[in-house]
Amino acid sequence: MDGKRIARGSSRQIIIVDDEPPRRSSLIDLLCAAGYSPVAPRTPLDAFDLLGRADASDLLLVAPKFKAAVDDSFPEYATEAISDDLESTIAALRQH
Repeated sequence: MDGKRIARGSSRQIIIVDDEPPRRSSLIDLLCAAGYSPVAPRTPLDAFDLLGRADASDLLLVAPKFKAAVDDSFPEYATEAISDDLESTIAALRQH
């Protein structure tokens, strides 16, 4: 599927921009459990391609090293930085 892992939940779509497969996989599992619909492109390049076509109402979880580039290139999206505490990262999404 275009090099991205998609797991559909019952709620809002979350796009994950992260190049660390174990953390990305953990986020997918936690987001599904929380009722979100995560979309996780496998590479940052795939993510940027997706963001060019996605709905700006989607939320983004972004690895810290990509946050400035995403914020500069796609200011229309609401973004949250992925922290080492994944539970806190997901809790921050509830503010959006």
